Amino acid sequence: MVSSWLEGYGLCAVVYCCLGAQVIIGGALEPPPGQSMQSFLVLFSLEGLSMCALLVALYLIVARTFLFSAGLFGEVVRKFKSFLGITAINFVFTLAVRFYRVVLVIDMVPPVAIWDWPGYFPLYIIQKIVQHVYFMWVLVTLYRLKEPTWYQADTSAISRLFHS
Repeated sequence: MVSSWLEGYGLCAVVYCCLGAQVIIGGALEPPPGQSMQSFLVLFSLEGLSMCALLVALYLIVARTFLFSAGLFGEVVRKFKSFLGITAINFVFTLAVRFYRVVLVIDMVPPVAIWDWPGYFPLYIIQKIVQHVYFMWVLVTLYRLKEPTWYQADTSAISRLFHS
């Protein structure tokens, strides 16, 4: 019911906090001169934890829907396949940029020269574009999940699923 959505306000706050943390941490992970490897790895770990917390919060919100509670996981995945796809793409590009950066720092590349290293800048730009699209899809998904129909038992919808 609608009360499931109202109970999920705390989870929505967690999602918004995780998005904010990813923006702040992503900004701190830009290659400034003199950043130590330890601080980079700590921020990289915090960004990963923020991504995981965001996905767990979204999972808990989706778990409150009628389709999920009725065991129609395939239908839930079908309805949110674009979100799941952009999530996977964002995760891959984020890991690629961060691990490339770790390799460059381990190879003692000066922080200013990282931008000139072959492939880093284009990969970084693509990752930022994908990350912005991902943030938009998180907000679109939250907006879609506020519909009361996600939380109401609709037997006609279930019968249409199995008879179509």
